Amino acid sequence: MAREVKLIEVGDRLGIADFFVLATVNNSRQARAVRDAVRVGLKALGVGVPNLASEDPDGRWSLFDYATVVLHMFDDEGRSYYDLDGMWADAPQVDWENEPPTPKPAAAPGDPEADESQDTDHT
Repeated sequence: MAREVKLIEVGDRLGIADFFVLATVNNSRQARAVRDAVRVGLKALGVGVPNLASEDPDGRWSLFDYATVVLHMFDDEGRSYYDLDGMWADAPQVDWENEPPTPKPAAAPGDPEADESQDTDHT
């Protein structure tokens, strides 16, 4: 189980994702279990597999980019060092335990829904 989990709404400020999830884990085994649970949950919502998965060489930070949701998992030292909590302190946080958000499935390039969201002609 991850701890200190935060769900931060970044869509209006960042444009490449709707949410960042920040979580602290104790070790790499726990990180794998959390990653797998997130993957199953997001797949059930239609989000799919991550576009990118990355870890720093020291294992202090893992990143899983699901397009609309980006999961950042840290050990204690990594969470403090990278300080995404501080970087996004003024962004809205979601009370995910009481009102879980539903991320939008990522639209494929050429998808009419993706093209509609890019349409700026409102006449």
